[in-house]
Amino acid sequence: MDKRYPMIVKFTVKENQIHFVKDALLKLLIPTRKENGCLLYELHQDRENPRIFMFYEIWESKAHWQTHDKSDHVQDFLKITKDAFESVDVNKLTII
Repeated sequence: MDKRYPMIVKFTVKENQIHFVKDALLKLLIPTRKENGCLLYELHQDRENPRIFMFYEIWESKAHWQTHDKSDHVQDFLKITKDAFESVDVNKLTII
């Protein structure tokens, strides 16, 4: 069984928060990519709806992702953007 832990995290941002959130999301890229267990961490913005951002992530294991989720840079991001989203959806995937 493949223990890698892929996921998609989708953010739908309030209209007046697009640029603020995009800047904050971009700041997550470098520190996250340096984290132990991070195999892939890509940020995407929807071509037709700029209010939608998605991370496609692959972690070595669920434990690595959980450590990432508790990291200072993620917690700081969540604090500063807490009122900027209409929704956040997390899809934890299985490689088949």
